[in-house]
Amino acid sequence: MRPDHRQITAATRREKTRARLVEAAVLAIAAKGPENVVIEDIVTGAGLSRGTFYTYYTQLEDALQDAKMTVVRELVALVLSAEPGVKDPAESLASDLLTFVETFRRYPLLSQFHARMGRQGGGPGSLVHELMPDYLGWGIRTGRFCTMPMHLALEFIEAGMFNVMVHEIEGHPSHAEEAVAAILRVLGLPAQEAARLSQCKVAPLSAAEDSLIARADRIRRASA
Repeated sequence: MRPDHRQITAATRREKTRARLVEAAVLAIAAKGPENVVIEDIVTGAGLSRGTFYTYYTQLEDALQDAKMTVVRELVALVLSAEPGVKDPAESLASDLLTFVETFRRYPLLSQFHARMGRQGGGPGSLVHELMPDYLGWGIRTGRFCTMPMHLALEFIEAGMFNVMVHEIEGHPSHAEEAVAAILRVLGLPAQEAARLSQCKVAPLSAAEDSLIARADRIRRASA
C-alpha cells in the first residue's frame, strides 16, 4: 500500500514545527541562561502560539530536555564526522571520548544544559546507548574488548563520562584522561595500555557556522 501523501505532509509539518520550538529553546537558553528561560521566550522566538507549544510539550522542562538532546546530538555527530584514521576500536573509542570532552569545553552552552538538566536522558534510548554498541561490538569481534553484558558496559561508559561533565561544569579538575583509562580497563584492556591510549592528544572540533551549536555560542558570547 502506498503511503498517504496527506499523512506524510502532516508529519513533515509537525516535525518542522517541533524543530522551530527546539531551535527557539536553544537560542533562548544561550541568551538568558537555562534558569531564566520561560515558555513565552520559546514561543516568541519560534513565532508560534502557546497552544502550539502545549501540542508538543506538557511543561517547560520537556522542551529544555528536547533542546539539550538536540544540541548534544549535534555535538556527537560533529565528533563522529571527523576523519577517523584509526583502525583499532580501543584507540578510536579513547580518541572520540577525549575529543567529545575537548569540544564540550569549547562550547560552554553545553555546560549550561547539563547544569540544568543533570543526567536526564540517560539510560536506554540515550546517546550512549545508541552509539556505543557499535564501538563495543567492534571491539568484542576483534578481541580488543572482553565479552560482557552490553547494558553493564553502557552504564560504565555513561557514568564515567557524566562524572567528567559534572566536574567540568563545577570548575573542578575533571580527570577526563583517568576516566577514559578506567573505561578502557573495564572493557578489558591492560592497565598500562589503557593509560597510554587515554593520553592521546586531541583537539576540540569546530561546529559549522550555520549549526545550532555555533549560532547559540555566538549569542551566548554576545550576551555575556
